[in-house]
Amino acid sequence: MRSWWGWGTVEDAVIGDERAALTARVAKVLPGADLTIHAPPDPATIGIPAPRIAAPASLEHLAS
Repeated sequence: MRSWWGWGTVEDAVIGDERAALTARVAKVLPGADLTIHAPPDPATIGIPAPRIAAPASLEHLAS
């Protein structure tokens, strides 16, 4: 399954000791940065607004 965060798959996510080591390295480069771990949101709870524009008739078969 694709990662909510944008790159890779859930199965290949950095976890455990590897995540702690990565967080420590990033904290040294970005002191004071909020590196709180966040769970991905439930896609069913995300509201997506209706489109503000429509595709031209010649492109309707490519967009929805």
